[in-house]
Amino acid sequence: MILTYKVSMAGPYHNDINLTCQDAFAIKTGNDGLKIFAVADGLGSELYSDIGSAVAVETAVDYCAEHITHDMKFDAIKKIMNNAFVYAYRAVLTRAAEDGNDSDEYDTTLCMGVYDGEHLYYAQAGDSGMVVLLQNGEYFRVTTQQRDEEGRVFPLCWGPDKWKFGFVEQPVSAVMAMTDGVFEQICPPLMRKKDVDINIPLARNFMDRFDCDEESIQELEEAAYEYLEHYPRVSLDDDKTIIVLINTERKPEKKEEAYYAIPDWKALREEAEKTLSNHEKLQHEVEDIDECTEVEADSLDMNNDDSEETTLALKTITTIKDDKRAASDRCEVEETEKSILDDKKKEDPSDVL
Repeated sequence: MILTYKVSMAGPYHNDINLTCQDAFAIKTGNDGLKIFAVADGLGSELYSDIGSAVAVETAVDYCAEHITHDMKFDAIKKIMNNAFVYAYRAVLTRAAEDGNDSDEYDTTLCMGVYDGEHLYYAQAGDSGMVVLLQNGEYFRVTTQQRDEEGRVFPLCWGPDKWKFGFVEQPVSAVMAMTDGVFEQICPPLMRKKDVDINIPLARNFMDRFDCDEESIQELEEAAYEYLEHYPRVSLDDDKTIIVLINTERKPEKKEEAYYAIPDWKALREEAEKTLSNHEKLQHEVEDIDECTEVEADSLDMNNDDSEETTLALKTITTIKDDKRAASDRCEVEETEKSILDDKKKEDPSDVL
Protein backbone atom coordinates (compact mmCIF):
# COMPACT_ATOMS: atom_id res chain seq x y z
CA MET A 1 0.00 0.00 0.00
CA ILE A 2 1.30 3.45 -0.93
CA LEU A 3 0.50 5.98 1.78
CA THR A 4 0.87 9.69 1.17
CA TYR A 5 0.93 12.81 3.28
CA LYS A 6 1.62 16.43 2.48
CA VAL A 7 2.28 19.75 4.16
CA SER A 8 2.22 23.26 2.71
CA MET A 9 2.39 26.62 4.46
CA ALA A 10 3.61 30.16 4.00
CA GLY A 11 7.03 30.91 5.42
CA PRO A 12 7.67 33.38 8.27
CA TYR A 13 8.78 36.13 5.90
CA HIS A 14 5.61 35.91 3.82
CA ASN A 15 3.52 35.86 6.99
CA ASP A 16 5.23 39.03 8.18
CA ILE A 17 4.25 40.93 5.04
CA ASN A 18 0.81 39.28 4.65
CA LEU A 19 1.80 37.52 1.44
CA THR A 20 0.11 34.28 0.49
CA CYS A 21 2.05 31.05 0.19
CA GLN A 22 3.47 30.89 -3.34
CA ASP A 23 4.06 27.13 -3.23
CA ALA A 24 1.61 24.64 -4.68
CA PHE A 25 1.30 20.86 -4.81
CA ALA A 26 -0.87 18.20 -6.40
CA ILE A 27 -1.12 14.43 -6.05
CA LYS A 28 -3.39 12.09 -7.94
CA THR A 29 -3.89 8.37 -8.46
CA GLY A 30 -3.66 7.61 -12.17
CA ASN A 31 -4.00 4.53 -14.34
CA ASP A 32 -3.15 1.18 -12.72
CA GLY A 33 -2.82 2.84 -9.31
CA LEU A 34 0.17 5.01 -10.31
CA LYS A 35 0.84 7.95 -8.01
CA ILE A 36 1.42 11.20 -9.88
CA PHE A 37 2.61 14.14 -7.78
CA ALA A 38 4.20 17.55 -8.15
CA VAL A 39 5.39 20.55 -6.15
CA ALA A 40 5.99 24.04 -7.48
CA ASP A 41 7.39 27.25 -6.05
CA GLY A 42 6.17 30.53 -7.50
CA LEU A 43 9.05 32.98 -7.84
CA GLY A 44 8.96 35.32 -4.87
CA SER A 45 9.55 38.44 -6.92
CA GLU A 46 6.50 37.88 -9.11
CA LEU A 47 3.06 39.27 -8.30
CA TYR A 48 0.94 36.28 -9.36
CA SER A 49 3.40 33.42 -8.97
CA ASP A 50 1.08 31.68 -6.49
CA ILE A 51 -1.43 31.32 -9.33
CA GLY A 52 1.28 30.20 -11.74
CA SER A 53 2.48 27.45 -9.39
CA ALA A 54 -1.06 26.17 -8.77
CA VAL A 55 -1.91 26.11 -12.48
CA ALA A 56 1.36 24.33 -13.30
CA VAL A 57 1.03 21.46 -10.80
CA GLU A 58 -2.63 20.77 -11.56
CA THR A 59 -2.12 20.77 -15.32
CA ALA A 60 1.00 18.60 -15.29
CA VAL A 61 -0.36 16.04 -12.82
CA ASP A 62 -3.72 15.74 -14.58
CA TYR A 63 -2.03 15.20 -17.95
CA CYS A 64 0.29 12.47 -16.68
CA ALA A 65 -2.47 10.75 -14.70
CA GLU A 66 -4.50 10.48 -17.87
CA HIS A 67 -1.77 9.26 -20.22
CA ILE A 68 0.83 7.22 -18.32
CA THR A 69 0.20 3.49 -17.76
CA HIS A 70 2.07 0.92 -15.71
CA ASP A 71 3.42 -1.00 -18.71
CA MET A 72 5.19 1.98 -20.30
CA LYS A 73 8.96 2.21 -20.59
CA PHE A 74 10.96 5.30 -19.69
CA ASP A 75 11.14 6.73 -23.22
CA ALA A 76 7.37 6.83 -23.49
CA ILE A 77 6.96 8.21 -19.99
CA LYS A 78 9.58 10.87 -20.66
CA LYS A 79 7.68 12.10 -23.71
CA ILE A 80 4.47 12.34 -21.74
CA MET A 81 6.18 14.20 -18.90
CA ASN A 82 7.70 16.58 -21.44
CA ASN A 83 4.25 17.13 -22.90
CA ALA A 84 2.91 17.74 -19.39
CA PHE A 85 5.50 20.46 -18.81
CA VAL A 86 4.62 22.06 -22.16
CA TYR A 87 0.91 22.03 -21.34
CA ALA A 88 1.61 23.30 -17.82
CA TYR A 89 3.49 26.32 -19.14
CA ARG A 90 0.90 26.88 -21.86
CA ALA A 91 -1.80 26.85 -19.18
CA VAL A 92 0.14 29.48 -17.22
CA LEU A 93 0.36 31.66 -20.34
CA THR A 94 -3.36 31.23 -20.95
CA ARG A 95 -4.23 32.15 -17.37
CA ALA A 96 -2.05 35.27 -17.55
CA ALA A 97 -3.74 36.32 -20.79
CA GLU A 98 -7.19 35.75 -19.30
CA ASP A 99 -6.23 37.85 -16.29
CA GLY A 100 -4.81 40.57 -18.52
CA ASN A 101 -1.38 40.37 -16.89
CA ASP A 102 2.21 39.92 -18.02
CA SER A 103 3.06 36.21 -18.01
CA ASP A 104 6.38 37.01 -16.30
CA GLU A 105 4.40 37.69 -13.14
CA TYR A 106 3.32 34.00 -13.04
CA ASP A 107 6.80 32.41 -13.14
CA THR A 108 7.13 29.16 -11.22
CA THR A 109 9.31 26.10 -10.77
CA LEU A 110 7.93 22.58 -11.26
CA CYS A 111 9.12 19.23 -9.88
CA MET A 112 7.04 16.15 -10.71
CA GLY A 113 7.21 12.40 -10.07
CA VAL A 114 5.50 9.18 -11.14
CA TYR A 115 5.70 6.33 -8.62
CA ASP A 116 4.32 2.79 -8.85
CA GLY A 117 5.56 1.56 -5.48
CA GLU A 118 8.92 0.46 -6.90
CA HIS A 119 9.96 2.61 -9.84
CA LEU A 120 10.25 6.41 -9.75
CA TYR A 121 10.29 8.68 -12.81
CA TYR A 122 10.85 12.39 -12.40
CA ALA A 123 10.83 15.74 -14.18
CA GLN A 124 12.52 18.90 -12.96
CA ALA A 125 12.38 22.61 -13.80
CA GLY A 126 13.89 24.93 -11.20
CA ASP A 127 15.20 24.52 -7.67
CA SER A 128 12.59 22.40 -5.92
CA GLY A 129 13.77 18.85 -5.34
CA MET A 130 13.27 15.18 -4.61
CA VAL A 131 14.93 12.58 -2.37
CA VAL A 132 14.22 8.84 -2.16
CA LEU A 133 14.74 6.06 0.36
CA LEU A 134 15.87 3.01 -1.58
CA GLN A 135 14.89 -0.51 -0.63
CA ASN A 136 18.54 -1.20 0.19
CA GLY A 137 18.25 1.40 2.97
CA GLU A 138 20.20 4.21 1.29
CA TYR A 139 18.94 7.77 0.99
CA PHE A 140 19.52 9.24 -2.45
CA ARG A 141 19.18 12.77 -3.84
CA VAL A 142 17.30 12.51 -7.13
CA THR A 143 17.33 16.08 -8.46
CA THR A 144 19.79 18.96 -8.68
CA GLN A 145 18.76 22.56 -8.15
CA GLN A 146 18.80 24.49 -11.43
CA ARG A 147 20.37 27.88 -10.78
CA ASP A 148 22.99 30.09 -12.41
CA GLU A 149 26.31 31.14 -10.87
CA GLU A 150 24.60 33.95 -8.95
CA GLY A 151 21.93 31.71 -7.49
CA ARG A 152 19.10 32.79 -9.79
CA VAL A 153 16.68 29.99 -10.54
CA PHE A 154 15.74 28.63 -13.98
CA PRO A 155 11.92 28.33 -13.74
CA LEU A 156 9.52 26.42 -15.97
CA CYS A 157 9.50 29.13 -18.64
CA TRP A 158 13.14 28.42 -19.60
CA GLY A 159 11.88 25.43 -21.56
CA PRO A 160 13.21 22.03 -22.69
CA ASP A 161 16.84 23.13 -22.81
CA LYS A 162 16.75 23.34 -19.01
CA TRP A 163 14.14 20.71 -18.13
CA LYS A 164 15.52 17.43 -16.78
CA PHE A 165 13.89 14.00 -16.95
CA GLY A 166 15.06 10.73 -15.49
CA PHE A 167 14.35 7.67 -13.37
CA VAL A 168 15.80 5.94 -10.33
CA GLU A 169 17.40 2.65 -11.29
CA GLN A 170 17.01 0.88 -7.94
CA PRO A 171 13.76 -0.09 -6.17
CA VAL A 172 12.31 2.83 -4.21
CA SER A 173 10.57 2.43 -0.85
CA ALA A 174 9.71 6.07 -0.14
CA VAL A 175 9.81 9.42 -1.95
CA MET A 176 9.88 12.99 -0.67
CA ALA A 177 9.32 15.97 -3.00
CA MET A 178 9.72 19.49 -1.63
CA THR A 179 10.15 23.13 -2.56
CA ASP A 180 13.56 24.74 -2.24
CA GLY A 181 13.38 25.93 1.36
CA VAL A 182 12.86 22.45 2.77
CA PHE A 183 15.10 20.86 0.13
CA GLU A 184 18.05 22.92 1.37
CA GLN A 185 17.49 21.57 4.87
CA ILE A 186 17.35 17.98 3.63
CA CYS A 187 20.28 18.54 1.23
CA PRO A 188 22.20 21.40 2.90
CA PRO A 189 24.51 23.54 0.74
CA LEU A 190 27.34 22.76 3.17
CA MET A 191 27.09 19.08 2.24
CA ARG A 192 27.25 19.53 -1.52
CA LYS A 193 29.87 17.44 -3.30
CA LYS A 194 30.28 15.25 -0.22
CA ASP A 195 30.06 11.45 -0.43
CA VAL A 196 26.84 11.80 1.56
CA ASP A 197 25.02 14.99 0.59
CA ILE A 198 21.81 14.40 2.53
CA ASN A 199 20.99 15.26 6.14
CA ILE A 200 19.95 11.66 6.67
CA PRO A 201 18.49 11.89 10.21
CA LEU A 202 16.24 14.73 9.10
CA ALA A 203 15.14 12.95 5.92
CA ARG A 204 14.58 9.81 7.96
CA ASN A 205 12.12 11.66 10.20
CA PHE A 206 9.82 12.26 7.28
CA MET A 207 10.35 9.12 5.19
CA ASP A 208 11.08 6.13 7.42
CA ARG A 209 7.49 5.73 8.59
CA PHE A 210 6.67 2.21 7.46
CA ASP A 211 4.73 1.45 10.64
CA CYS A 212 1.95 3.81 9.54
CA ASP A 213 -1.46 2.80 8.25
CA GLU A 214 -4.34 4.73 6.68
CA GLU A 215 -5.47 5.99 10.08
CA SER A 216 -2.12 6.99 11.61
CA ILE A 217 -0.92 8.73 8.44
CA GLN A 218 -3.21 11.64 9.33
CA GLU A 219 -1.48 12.00 12.69
CA LEU A 220 1.84 11.90 10.89
CA GLU A 221 0.73 14.71 8.60
CA GLU A 222 -0.38 16.85 11.53
CA ALA A 223 2.92 16.26 13.35
CA ALA A 224 4.91 17.13 10.23
CA TYR A 225 2.93 20.34 9.85
CA GLU A 226 3.64 21.36 13.43
CA TYR A 227 7.31 20.47 13.07
CA LEU A 228 7.79 22.58 9.94
CA GLU A 229 5.70 25.40 11.36
CA HIS A 230 8.14 25.74 14.26
CA TYR A 231 11.32 25.03 12.33
CA PRO A 232 14.00 27.64 13.23
CA ARG A 233 13.38 30.74 11.13
CA VAL A 234 17.08 31.51 10.82
CA SER A 235 17.43 28.28 8.83
CA LEU A 236 14.12 28.26 6.95
CA ASP A 237 12.34 31.55 6.25
CA ASP A 238 10.80 30.49 2.93
CA ASP A 239 7.46 28.84 2.15
CA LYS A 240 7.43 25.15 3.12
CA THR A 241 5.87 22.40 1.04
CA ILE A 242 6.45 18.64 1.04
CA ILE A 243 4.82 15.52 -0.39
CA VAL A 244 5.86 12.13 1.02
CA LEU A 245 4.91 8.75 -0.48
CA ILE A 246 5.63 5.54 1.44
CA ASN A 247 5.17 1.99 0.17
CA THR A 248 4.52 0.13 3.41
CA GLU A 249 4.94 -3.21 1.59
CA ARG A 250 8.51 -2.37 0.54
CA LYS A 251 10.20 -1.82 3.88
CA PRO A 252 13.86 -0.83 3.40
CA GLU A 253 16.87 -2.61 4.80
CA LYS A 254 18.36 -1.27 8.01
CA LYS A 255 21.82 0.35 7.96
CA GLU A 256 24.32 0.55 10.78
CA GLU A 257 23.49 3.25 13.32
CA ALA A 258 26.45 5.37 12.19
CA TYR A 259 24.71 5.88 8.86
CA TYR A 260 21.93 7.82 10.61
CA ALA A 261 24.24 10.04 12.67
CA ILE A 262 23.74 13.80 12.73
CA PRO A 263 26.22 15.47 10.33
CA ASP A 264 29.34 16.98 11.85
CA TRP A 265 28.20 20.57 11.43
CA LYS A 266 31.27 21.96 13.17
CA ALA A 267 33.65 20.30 10.72
CA LEU A 268 31.48 21.32 7.78
CA ARG A 269 31.38 24.88 9.06
CA GLU A 270 35.13 25.07 9.48
CA GLU A 271 35.72 23.70 6.01
CA ALA A 272 33.22 26.13 4.51
CA GLU A 273 34.75 29.09 6.34
CA LYS A 274 38.15 28.18 4.97
CA THR A 275 37.02 27.49 1.41
CA LEU A 276 34.22 29.97 0.86
CA SER A 277 35.17 32.97 2.97
CA ASN A 278 34.95 35.31 -0.02
CA HIS A 279 31.41 34.31 -0.96
CA GLU A 280 28.98 36.41 1.05
CA LYS A 281 25.91 34.30 0.48
CA LEU A 282 27.54 31.03 1.41
CA GLN A 283 29.29 32.69 4.35
CA HIS A 284 25.86 33.71 5.63
CA GLU A 285 24.79 30.05 5.47
CA VAL A 286 27.89 29.11 7.45
CA GLU A 287 27.11 31.64 10.19
CA ASP A 288 23.59 30.31 10.48
CA ILE A 289 24.52 26.64 10.65
CA ASP A 290 24.81 26.78 14.46
CA GLU A 291 21.03 26.99 14.57
CA CYS A 292 20.76 23.79 12.56
CA THR A 293 22.62 21.85 15.25
CA GLU A 294 19.67 22.46 17.55
CA VAL A 295 17.28 20.71 15.19
CA GLU A 296 17.84 17.13 16.27
CA ALA A 297 16.40 14.29 14.26
CA ASP A 298 14.28 12.95 17.10
CA SER A 299 12.59 16.32 17.67
CA LEU A 300 9.95 15.39 15.12
CA ASP A 301 7.49 13.40 17.19
CA MET A 302 5.16 11.80 14.69
CA ASN A 303 3.97 8.94 16.88
CA ASN A 304 1.26 10.74 18.77
CA ASP A 305 -1.50 8.43 20.53
CA ASP A 306 6.11 5.42 -27.32
CA SER A 307 2.71 5.62 -28.95
CA GLU A 308 1.93 8.27 -31.53
CA GLU A 309 -0.57 9.78 -29.18
CA THR A 310 2.04 10.62 -26.59
CA THR A 311 4.11 12.68 -29.02
CA LEU A 312 1.37 14.85 -30.48
CA ALA A 313 1.84 17.69 -28.00
CA LEU A 314 5.63 18.00 -28.22
CA LYS A 315 6.65 21.59 -28.74
CA THR A 316 9.68 23.80 -28.64
CA ILE A 317 10.01 26.59 -26.14
CA THR A 318 11.84 29.65 -27.43
CA THR A 319 13.53 31.77 -24.77
CA ILE A 320 13.08 35.51 -25.15
CA LYS A 321 15.61 37.64 -23.29
CA ASP A 322 14.16 39.98 -20.72
CA ASP A 323 16.33 43.02 -19.95
CA LYS A 324 14.98 43.19 -16.40
CA ARG A 325 15.64 39.60 -15.27
CA ALA A 326 17.93 37.30 -17.21
CA ALA A 327 17.08 34.46 -14.83
CA SER A 328 13.32 34.64 -15.40
CA ASP A 329 13.01 34.77 -19.17
CA ARG A 330 9.74 34.15 -20.92
CA CYS A 331 9.11 31.51 -23.51
CA GLU A 332 6.76 31.10 -26.42
CA VAL A 333 5.34 27.82 -27.55
CA GLU A 334 6.08 26.83 -31.13
CA GLU A 335 4.13 23.90 -32.61
CA THR A 336 6.26 21.26 -34.31
CA GLU A 337 3.86 18.42 -35.09
CA LYS A 338 1.60 18.54 -38.15
CA SER A 339 -1.43 17.59 -36.09
CA ILE A 340 -0.85 20.55 -33.79
CA LEU A 341 -0.47 22.94 -36.69
CA ASP A 342 -4.10 22.34 -37.58
CA ASP A 343 -5.88 25.58 -36.65
CA LYS A 344 -8.80 23.85 -35.01
CA LYS A 345 -6.62 21.72 -32.77
CA LYS A 346 -4.48 24.68 -31.80
CA GLU A 347 -7.43 26.43 -30.16
CA ASP A 348 -7.32 24.19 -27.09
CA PRO A 349 -4.52 21.85 -25.97
CA SER A 350 -7.05 19.23 -24.97
CA ASP A 351 -8.28 19.04 -28.54
CA VAL A 352 -4.96 17.57 -29.65
CA LEU A 353 -5.66 14.20 -28.07
